[in-house]
Amino acid sequence: MNRTCGLLLISFLVLLFGACQVEFSPNAEWKEIPVVYGVLDQGDDTTYIRVQKCFLGEGNNYDFAQIFDSINYPEGSIEVKMLEWPAVVTRDSLLAIDPAATAPNKEFLFDYHLLGNKPEGDFYAPEQPVYVCRTAGQLDPKYIYQLLIIKTDSGDTIARAQTYLIGYGLKIIQPSTLGFNFTGTGARKCYMEWHTATRGRQYQPRVRFYYNEFVVTDHGTYLDTLITPHSIDIDGYVIKKNLTDAVASRNFPESIFLATIRDSIPVSNYNVNKIPIDTVDIFIRVCTEDLAAYLYSHQDNGSINQDRLTYTNIEGGLGVFAARSTHFYSRFKTPAAPTTAYVKNLKALGVGFYLNSDDE
Repeated sequence: MNRTCGLLLISFLVLLFGACQVEFSPNAEWKEIPVVYGVLDQGDDTTYIRVQKCFLGEGNNYDFAQIFDSINYPEGSIEVKMLEWPAVVTRDSLLAIDPAATAPNKEFLFDYHLLGNKPEGDFYAPEQPVYVCRTAGQLDPKYIYQLLIIKTDSGDTIARAQTYLIGYGLKIIQPSTLGFNFTGTGARKCYMEWHTATRGRQYQPRVRFYYNEFVVTDHGTYLDTLITPHSIDIDGYVIKKNLTDAVASRNFPESIFLATIRDSIPVSNYNVNKIPIDTVDIFIRVCTEDLAAYLYSHQDNGSINQDRLTYTNIEGGLGVFAARSTHFYSRFKTPAAPTTAYVKNLKALGVGFYLNSDDE
């Protein structure tokens, strides 16, 4: 695959899961290839679609990548739209467009928007175009969503893809009413278990840890205390499940929990007193088969030879159009007493968490 194509695909992974495999000849004549990245989440207020282009042809690809017009479609040159289609249930509770449907239920049109926050790298920066549509409350897991990329001057569809959404059913079983805590000797862990979501293929727990910072200012005649709330997101290990599995489970290691908290607090802030809040939120994030396969195809496999075919479900191009669900969560109590291992281990990080003086 041409270097420009490969770098574009890798760059899309930074924008935080039957498809075909495609392979292009580096000796082919010049050809423009749409690269599309879009992930639907019915819990999001807005949907973003990224559309760029890579190409095959002679020349210095590094130079091409630094030219805005070489990798981006000019404003107004393409139309990005999404259609909602009636669906029928197939095997494993998957969905397909209802063959009896003669027209989509609704149409979503995406507006061109130029962002100015792209980091410098192999590709043109800092501007990057995205296509934006307000979809709050409008996406429904009962339907199929089809994405179309259309050339404005000719009306030709140059790329298309479709996806179903993550369905219902996700519910946390463990931790239960006993709350969030780490147990065991040696490598302590918190056991997590949940009912899977319909059409969910890959899952990842996330713990949102809350704490307050206290800064006391002495004004001579009085003390002023400024309390600043903070939160840190700690990701657990990914787990893949068969679409027919009803339950998934994963251990959440205390070592990851503590290391992420330590690394997320700036060294310059270590001397500020901090108190952990006695609750955490546990998110279970889940994605469809297509997004899971796309992410897997871009993982480092540990081999010196990194050549592999790229997974894509974009007809006429590269990239992925899939779905995920990231907004489901439940709140759990944590140990609050200063004598517990949970609180003592936070203090032992040396980043500013403290115990009551009489418990030292």
